[in-house]
Amino acid sequence: MTVEDAYVPGYRTHRSKDGFANTNPGAKSNPGPLYKLPFGQVFVRAVSSSSIGALQGALETYLETGAKRKSNNTGVSAAGDPDVQVLIAETQSAIDEMKTVLFRNFAVLNEAARKGEQADLETRLRFRYQSAQISGRCCELISRMYYTSGADGIYRGNQIARTFCDIHTGRTHVANNPNSVGRNFGNVMLGAPNTDSFI
Repeated sequence: MTVEDAYVPGYRTHRSKDGFANTNPGAKSNPGPLYKLPFGQVFVRAVSSSSIGALQGALETYLETGAKRKSNNTGVSAAGDPDVQVLIAETQSAIDEMKTVLFRNFAVLNEAARKGEQADLETRLRFRYQSAQISGRCCELISRMYYTSGADGIYRGNQIARTFCDIHTGRTHVANNPNSVGRNFGNVMLGAPNTDSFI
């Protein structure tokens, strides 16, 4: 359905800067801690959280198909490849670590919100950087999975190929660039003012 030439009154709109400044109009009628969380902290996790989930799904597919796959050239099973074995271990461990960090960080933010407070700037910047690191880390792991999937992995119908594209697409968003986020975080720790609005 398409709506054309419709007037939208101001009270039906939402300014994204209100979300980032914690000045949402609905906050008065929704006093729960959920509505007091810094929106920038919630927003950046939309991609990092989904990247972890996508990576987990890709790993499950990789275990089901990759361990049974044999090279068309050598006839050697992928399950016997030490690089594949280490990649599986690293990916599963990384998924656990990344989930642990995000859950811990969100618990800290929730506890502060319940008290009607916000975590201090350095904590929020650290959490922000850790969230951005997750996107980059998921990209590295899905890339290695893709590279070891053989020629079968390049087809669009292959879940590894689709997940490769999805995770890399999420990483391209400005909110998930660990380099720029890390520079700002490190610069603030050196005494410079913060320039990141996603906190």
